[in-house]
Amino acid sequence: MPCGAVRPLDGTRPNRPFLWTREDGMRLLSAPGEGNTWFDDVNDQGQAVGNFEVRAPVPLEPIVSRAFLWTPQEGFQALAGLTD
Repeated sequence: MPCGAVRPLDGTRPNRPFLWTREDGMRLLSAPGEGNTWFDDVNDQGQAVGNFEVRAPVPLEPIVSRAFLWTPQEGFQALAGLTD
């Protein structure tokens, strides 16, 4: 069950997360934030981890991102950071 993200052709909007299965093909997922989403790894149970930008990048401001766990049953779940 691969997952990843696709970027719009114009490159001005954030990428869109997706899930691919043999049965259903590619299915776009609701983005967990307003910026880009990156999947880093997926296990045999179809659980994935990664990070997402809380908001779209703003020039001259730091990018704010959060880690997530994604499961087919519950979708995206933001993970608390060490400073939360």
